Amino acid sequence: MVRMDPTQFLLESVVFTRNTLIRSKRRSLILILLALPGALLLVMTDPEYKIYWQMLPGGAQAFLIIAAIIGAVFIAGYCTRIARGTSDPVEFDHWREMFSEGIKSGIVFLIWLVPILALIVMMLGINYIVSATWGPDSDAIKNLGGSNLILIILLYILIIVTILMIPMGMIRFAKTDRIREGIRFQEVQDFIKKNGWGDYLLSYIVLMIICLICYNIIGVLSYIHYIGPIIFICGIPPLIVFAVRYMTSVYEAGGTRIMENNPPEQ
Repeated sequence: MVRMDPTQFLLESVVFTRNTLIRSKRRSLILILLALPGALLLVMTDPEYKIYWQMLPGGAQAFLIIAAIIGAVFIAGYCTRIARGTSDPVEFDHWREMFSEGIKSGIVFLIWLVPILALIVMMLGINYIVSATWGPDSDAIKNLGGSNLILIILLYILIIVTILMIPMGMIRFAKTDRIREGIRFQEVQDFIKKNGWGDYLLSYIVLMIICLICYNIIGVLSYIHYIGPIIFICGIPPLIVFAVRYMTSVYEAGGTRIMENNPPEQ
């Protein structure tokens, strides 16, 4: 019986990342160049480097933002190809199709966020209407405290559930190339339930811990003068590839496990 073994997922993801980037200067360079505008934006939001952002003309700032968005779409398309489950390194080719896959991947991601955004808008709307009707210092505003607390708790629960389920939805989309398959909440929930929430959570938490440790190390190194931003820019792409391959392994192990537990009737 196939089990969700985080150790195996880690080993597979490390090997895949090594074969994809470390053993191919071309793939590494392309991915770094695609991530460069977005990484520069992140670096420039740091107070230590914010002065450089303020020194840029408005046109240059707009160009960097647009370049970051375009780069992110291509990276999303590349991650979609990784999530299809091939064990061989994924090449950067068929750029038009990759861009289209990235856009569709972004749509799936945004649809998953709709319930969260809707709840936030509802909370803000209720508070605005009450404040505009009875005044910001009225008893009505004070009486909203309990309702706001309940909504905030619901919001946090919704965020946690979405964070846990969205990777499986994104991989489901990647393997079918159908947006509607990526947003089937019930099917994603059933998939995780059949494999056991405990095993899934363990695999997910292991990935989060590894990514947080690596990201914090990269973040600390990014404060080194002159070479810090370069370390940040070069360190993020491998982490992205690693995380996508890891969750793809989780998905595939889960699918095999379900098939073993529910063999086809003869």
